[in-house]
Parts: sequence; structure tokens; C-alpha cells
Amino acid sequence: MQQTKSLVVQTGKRGDLKVKIKENLYAYPYLDEFILHNVLRSSWIVISKKEFEMIQSQNYDELSETTKKKIKTFQLFLDKPLNITRFEASVPQTVYLVLTHQCNLACVYCYAEADMAKDYPNQLTFIEWIHVLNQLKDCGVKKVVFTGGEIGLTHDSLKYIDYAHQIGLAVGIITNGTLLGKKSNAQFLAEKCQSITISLDSIDKEENDKNRGNGCYSIAMRGIKHLLALNYSQLSVNTTITNHNIDSVEQTIQFFKKNGISYKLGGFSEIGRGSMSKVSLTFEERKRLECGEKNEWRSSFLKPFTIKESCGLGLGEFAINPVGDIFACKLLETKEYQLGNIREKKLQDIYCSENVRIIETQTIH
Repeated sequence: MQQTKSLVVQTGKRGDLKVKIKENLYAYPYLDEFILHNVLRSSWIVISKKEFEMIQSQNYDELSETTKKKIKTFQLFLDKPLNITRFEASVPQTVYLVLTHQCNLACVYCYAEADMAKDYPNQLTFIEWIHVLNQLKDCGVKKVVFTGGEIGLTHDSLKYIDYAHQIGLAVGIITNGTLLGKKSNAQFLAEKCQSITISLDSIDKEENDKNRGNGCYSIAMRGIKHLLALNYSQLSVNTTITNHNIDSVEQTIQFFKKNGISYKLGGFSEIGRGSMSKVSLTFEERKRLECGEKNEWRSSFLKPFTIKESCGLGLGEFAINPVGDIFACKLLETKEYQLGNIREKKLQDIYCSENVRIIETQTIH
């Protein structure tokens, strides 16, 4: 960690509002802790009062290893502005194909508000989906990810996966486990798919099913066990953290590690059912999860802090829904972000449209 030559403490006009540690670096008291904030680099961490006093006295060696790593990762003591990450416009490398919005689960935070009753009339036919896959290949797309809803409820899902694999597209799937219920399906998918993602929110059955609906734990675990038995190495699990499963996060992580499963932890977007959900973490729960001294494994998820010109909307990926509407992001299936329809225009023409160029400059939080 880079040390400063001088550390001058100054107080704001009200004395208790903020403490100036050095140029661009301030500490704000909050309850019994402090928020350490670099205003130039827009990065911050929470530290204890004791560690704040250590920083005041430049006694950096006494700081915990977790805090040292956070200070280094978020570059709190550096005075240079961050380089802004810019994206170059191009054909997306990955396209999400939403085969259906029907789902046999009822996740409390589902952005798509998927359920068994939700579906569209006039959906793309088998031949139309095959035509879509051919266009994607011709446009230079490298990977397609089949998702839903739950793709296990789509009659021809295995045929689509097989065809995409045959024409040289890398194939990924996102499933709640339903599609992997049969050992024969698991074997087929392990051979055809570059990646398989299953959703499991907790190794605790009761906590998992509070988030995702009764029976979901059994469905997901059956699929996971089938793939583990096949020694499939590209399995990953998405875990959404809510106030239902926060207490079992450590136990769930240990299960993933023990079985060599890649995993991704996250919250949920406040869209769809997520906008009405009452399972969001409180500030105190979030702080406990992200800053707790007993949870040093979380520091491994910290990435070097950067500012992006765009969140990547309309750049790295697109999504196509069951009726052929194309969207700049799979999470934003609204008219505002609809780019066109594959029944009306060729994919290449849609990618090169002015509407896409405008959307590319936006960042959605």
C-alpha cells in the first residue's frame, strides 16, 4: 500500500461532518465507524474507529489485512483521476435467446415476472428460431445463451441447443434445473454446452425455497448432482442474496468450493417482481455482508475500481425474446430499449442502426 508523506487532519465547518485526511481523501463518521472516501476516484470503504485513528497517526502496519487490501484495491491513497473504460461498438459477442417467459417457479425477485401463466401469443416458430441462429452465426456472434423463463418448459429446447452447437456457436444455458432433471438430458447438455448455469440461493432447503418457491431446491440439486457425476467442469451457480438466505451464505459458499463449482453472488434488480419485493437487504445487513471482519473471503471479489463511459448496454450482448423483439439488455425488456424485431429487419441492420448507437452511451444503474 502506498503511504503518504504527510497526513494532516482538518475538520469541516461543523466539526463532526467530515475529517480531511489528505487532498481528495475524507473520513465521515457513521455510528461507531468511519467511511473513508476518495472524492477524486469516487471510491470508499468502511473502517472501524480504531483503524481511523491508525490512519490518522500513519500507523498503517497495524491495519487489518482486509482493510489494507481494500485500500489498495480501491486505490484510496492515489491522487490521479481514474482512466475511463471505453467500449468500441461492434457486433455483440453474446446473444441471450429467451425461448419462453413461462416458469415453473415463483422467485420473489424475478425481473421478468415469469410464471406458468405468462407467455406471448404468436411466438417464433421452430423454423424462425433456426433462421435466427443462422443470422447470428453469419453476423459474427460467438456465443448464444438459451434462457427463459425456464427453457426446460420449451418443447424444442434441446433441438435448438444441438443446432447451435452444430453450426459452430458456443452454447450456454441458464436453467433452474428442470432441463437437467433426466440423466440423459444432463449427458446431452454436458456434451453440447460450453457453460451451464443453475440458480440456487442456499444450501439450506427452507431458505432457498423461501426465495424461489416450494420444490425449487430439489429441482436445482438434482441437476447439480447429475452434472457433478459427469465431472462437468463448466457448471456455475447464481446465488441471489436476500434477507431470507443471508444467514446461510457462508455454508452455501463452502458447498460450492467443496464441489469445485463456480459461483456468483449478487443482489437483485428492482424491476419486475423485484420492485415490489420486501426481501431486500437493509443497510446493516449489507454492511455485515460486505465489511465483516469474519468474512475475509469476500475481499477476493473486489476488483480494481474503474469508471466506465457506459455500462455496456447494447455493446457486449443483446437479447431476443419469444416473439423476436430484440433488446439491448436481457434485464430491460421494455419498449424504451427495444431495438427492433427480427421478423421485420435483418439482425445486421438492427445492430448498425442509429438507435443502437444512442443506447450505447447510456449507463443503467
